[in-house]
Amino acid sequence: METNGENISEGDGGPHHIGQRVRSRREELNYSLRRAQEISGINHKTWARIELGKSGPTRGKTADAICETLGWKIGTFNNPVLKVEEPFEVRLRLLEDRMSSMAADLGRLTSALSAIADVVGVDSGDDEVSEL
Repeated sequence: METNGENISEGDGGPHHIGQRVRSRREELNYSLRRAQEISGINHKTWARIELGKSGPTRGKTADAICETLGWKIGTFNNPVLKVEEPFEVRLRLLEDRMSSMAADLGRLTSALSAIADVVGVDSGDDEVSEL
């Protein structure tokens, strides 16, 4: 697999093999099926059938939407070629996912600090806790 715009396909290119490449790239981007649906507009059940090699030929708008979502050049679904740079929407979604994860981590840390303050006997309104 190359990231400089060269061909990344291997094997016979049948539906099951293409589905494996789609799934591998989706997982590489840390996308759930539902997240891929949100970005591409393709129903997550349809996407799952494509990954399992159980759909008919994938062409046209569906193939292009998958390519765009996965950072492949449009029109290269059956023989994927990575874009030199991830598409803006993909980069934006990755940043949003990271920010969401960080916010969840911050919430858990805040809860843990409050629990520690309760055990130690520090009022959560105290300046000492607020500065943490």
